[in-house]
Amino acid sequence: MAKIYLVICMFSVVVPFIKNNEPREKINLHYEWPSKFQGKKLVKLELSEQEKTFSQNFPGQIARFYDGRRQIIMRYVVQATRKLHSAVECLKAHGCSVKYLPLFKDHDGSLWSSFSTERKGQRLLIKERITNFHGEPWSDVSAWYWQALFNPETGPWLVITLVENQHQD
Repeated sequence: MAKIYLVICMFSVVVPFIKNNEPREKINLHYEWPSKFQGKKLVKLELSEQEKTFSQNFPGQIARFYDGRRQIIMRYVVQATRKLHSAVECLKAHGCSVKYLPLFKDHDGSLWSSFSTERKGQRLLIKERITNFHGEPWSDVSAWYWQALFNPETGPWLVITLVENQHQD
């Protein structure tokens, strides 16, 4: 039994480094950001210096927007990557407390992961989802990663993170 476990562990370590040599349709590395989201006009915001530095080695593009009520972070991803993190992980790394909430179903029936966070007295409600351009959704980065790794032809993908102030009770 220990040998089987060892083989499985070794396989899982090696798999991310195996290149798929099958010919693949060329993916467009440039993405034209939408001017509206859920019916609201988007105002593009400048990326922070930290975001600019991070995006230099990101396999795709990153942009931030404001729709008058909430901040919207969009990440266009062209390949499976460990550089794509859930907003939960980023906020925890910056010292925020996180409370996981049930999946959120929007007016279109799309499911979003959701959680609330608090840091220095500011409470935020965060919703996040990943979709490919065929409409296939993921509400979890880990599930997306393994699907994208073994099925790269399902990409590219768009990750949308919604950030809105949560009113104090």
